[in-house]
Amino acid sequence: MATSQQIPVEELEALLEYGTERQKEVIHELIKKGSNRKAATSLGINPSLVADVVKALRKKATLHGYN
Repeated sequence: MATSQQIPVEELEALLEYGTERQKEVIHELIKKGSNRKAATSLGINPSLVADVVKALRKKATLHGYN
C-alpha cells in the first residue's frame, strides 16, 4: 500500500466477506494494484477512500468476531 504498513493480502481477502459489492470492488483492486494510490487511480476515486474502506471493513469484521 502507499503507507509504510502494507496490509497482507490474506487479511484483505478475509475482509471481503464483510463488504458491500462496491467495497469488495475496492479491496479486489487494492489486492491487484498493491497500493491505495494505484487502486484509487484505477477506480477513479480518492486514495483516502480506499483507506476508509479498509478501515470500515476492519471495524465490521471485528464486530463479527474477526481478529
